Amino acid sequence: MNTKKIISYLILFALMAFSLMGCGNIKITANSKDVKEYNIDDIKEENIEKINQICIEDMSGDINIIPENRQNVKIHMYGKVFTTSEDRVPNLSALVEEDKLIVKSKKKSNTNAGVYNSDVKVDVYLPKSYKEKLLIDCSLANISIKNSKFISLECKLNVGEIEMENLEVETFNVKASTANIEGKRIKTQDSKVEVSLGNIDIDEFDGNLEATVSSGDIDICYSKLDYDIELTSTLGDISLMLPNNVEFDLDTEVSLGSIECEFPVNIKEKADKKQLKGKVKNGENKVKIRASSGDVKIKQKIVKS
Repeated sequence: MNTKKIISYLILFALMAFSLMGCGNIKITANSKDVKEYNIDDIKEENIEKINQICIEDMSGDINIIPENRQNVKIHMYGKVFTTSEDRVPNLSALVEEDKLIVKSKKKSNTNAGVYNSDVKVDVYLPKSYKEKLLIDCSLANISIKNSKFISLECKLNVGEIEMENLEVETFNVKASTANIEGKRIKTQDSKVEVSLGNIDIDEFDGNLEATVSSGDIDICYSKLDYDIELTSTLGDISLMLPNNVEFDLDTEVSLGSIECEFPVNIKEKADKKQLKGKVKNGENKVKIRASSGDVKIKQKIVKS
């Protein structure tokens, strides 16, 4: 079963719907003399000597987390906004509350009346020495996080995309309504990824993982296995690639779909074609997979000795 194309169309429709409601960054042609163009170029800098949590909230557009050799945090919001009302032009806000830095986009009016299009981008430059907590909570955004280390990383997103690369995080949580999650070289202790509509695609992952998708595919590749894995999809396929030299305890079930496993499994008990339960060698790490309507593939990645 291949659901990726269907999911992509559904995500596109969701983006268009949000844009028509005045929440998006997709431009819509409007024949109105009242529409004006506003240029945004706002910069805030904050000392984070006593900060152990950075919160990015209520932003839309492209959000880029960029580590640099610097002592403070620099936030740069820039781009163009087309609207019939100046009250709908966002302003950058950065506020320190005790040990927390809160970064927001504020408008005088959040009404959906009038035409509103934007291509606003937000670049957040963090000191490479900052390794505490990062929280991103946005409605419509494309989020990029690369080359960073955090104690805790939490992303909440209604519509958009999350792209991650070269991350080391102790606790990693992502929750999205309509979004694609892409990652490469991510190392965690514990992680949880939940998506209602969209795909999860992570390569070279290390860490305990619980990933759930209601409508979409899950594609995970591990560089080594010393962790517990739980993957669940209601409508969509699940693909898990593991090094060919690993050992694990497998528990897989599908309702409508098939199971393919490239590893030799010592079957615990007799089961039908919709179940595969047993050990690969003497493995103790748990690999649990559930797919209601979709196929499950557990593949080998050849690792040189």
